Amino acid sequence: MIRARDEGDKIAWKQFDDNEANIQVTYVAYPATPTGVTLKTANAYYPCGSVSAPTLIPSTTVTLGVRVSSADGASASLRGVFARADASASKTYPDTSGTTNVANGGTSTLTWTVANGHVIRFRAKVWSVYTYDGVTDYVESGYSPTWCYFKADITAPPPPKVTTTAFEECASAEDPDVCTAMGESGTAGTFAVSTPATDAVSYRWSLNGSAAVTVATSGGAARTISVTPSGVMNTLSVWSADGAGNLSLKTTFVFKVNPRSPDVQWSFDSDDPGADTGREQDTPLDVGSATASDLGRVGKGLRFTSGAGAPAETTASTGVSATTAFTVGAWVRLDTPAQGTTTTLLSATDSTGNVFEFGYEPSTNKLGLRGAVRRRPSRRSAGERQPLHVWTHLAATFDPASKTLSLYINGRFAKSLVYPTAAWLNRTGWRIGCGRVDGNPSSCGTGMIDEVNLYRLDPQRRRDPQPRRPDVG
Repeated sequence: MIRARDEGDKIAWKQFDDNEANIQVTYVAYPATPTGVTLKTANAYYPCGSVSAPTLIPSTTVTLGVRVSSADGASASLRGVFARADASASKTYPDTSGTTNVANGGTSTLTWTVANGHVIRFRAKVWSVYTYDGVTDYVESGYSPTWCYFKADITAPPPPKVTTTAFEECASAEDPDVCTAMGESGTAGTFAVSTPATDAVSYRWSLNGSAAVTVATSGGAARTISVTPSGVMNTLSVWSADGAGNLSLKTTFVFKVNPRSPDVQWSFDSDDPGADTGREQDTPLDVGSATASDLGRVGKGLRFTSGAGAPAETTASTGVSATTAFTVGAWVRLDTPAQGTTTTLLSATDSTGNVFEFGYEPSTNKLGLRGAVRRRPSRRSAGERQPLHVWTHLAATFDPASKTLSLYINGRFAKSLVYPTAAWLNRTGWRIGCGRVDGNPSSCGTGMIDEVNLYRLDPQRRRDPQPRRPDVG
């Protein structure tokens, strides 16, 4: 802009002084054309969709954004200007300014409420605003190169339908007698899940409050899920999710199964008292000098007598070890403890001796469990005071992930112990009424044992992340 020495004097325009002549130019750079826009709700950012696949968002209140920049740097006063249209209603809105006076490199935003279920598109350009001689004006960039498409969806899908032929549905978990137990705890069954919602993209299910499992679907198509009951009474919860993340109400299916059969069971009720009556029936017991008795806790039991001869023991490995989860339970009755030492009632043994045992500690009058770290003499024990000549149910579960062995006495949790290092492998078998030291019987007592149940939870054959204790009764 060229100015006279005195803008109020007409004559001044006719005067020229080459020593004082000057020209001053003030200009504003055009802002950079934005490369894209942003889309967010109160909780999250979302990518832009296309005309054929608009982004689904679970809110009708959205914040549009555009990054602004100019070569003028810190001296620039920038703002975004948004072009918007409701594609579903064929409606175009006037260009609207976002937040103003945004610094170079900042984001100009515009919050907007849109119609639920409508496809919306927007793009943006940038204004650089300036004021000269009291007049405010702007220069602008071009629009961002592509439209950003999205669709607000705040309508949750309906609850899914859940059906199965593997289990019978109960009225409720509190009223289990109105349904019949089908299947078995630990044995999987299948359920069919479906929904009329064509925008459903997944089903989610949880059994007995466990972590949810997600199963993908498309267009709400039905899916089949495999569920492994973890107890006698089970509650399956199933819900669906649409593309915007809306969740349906849960459908619950309560069902009852039979208790899980032990992998190895010595009940001592058959003509062969050492017969394995469990699901595998592959681990018979050589009863040795022990004898069957009609005074068992449930039917017949096995009586063992200290010093009477060879103890009862397995002739083959049961496969129970500290590398996988397992559960062991038995009814025990100790009549005469071993003299001056711990009495072993039931033990898992290998070449190093007892690696796990149910036993009696005479110094404390406690029935409990003991465990040995493989190749180490150190042992850990846990137990509670219990009287002699009384049937007591002992159960233990082992969790290999935490190396924790937990004891239950008469169905109630008592104590637990943790192996400090990698623990034992049971490669020899189990022994009743005695333990083992250097291959010889030790810590033998006099008493009875009944209903010995072993649950081999081998992940190669039976996936079951939580070891369970057997029922008491």
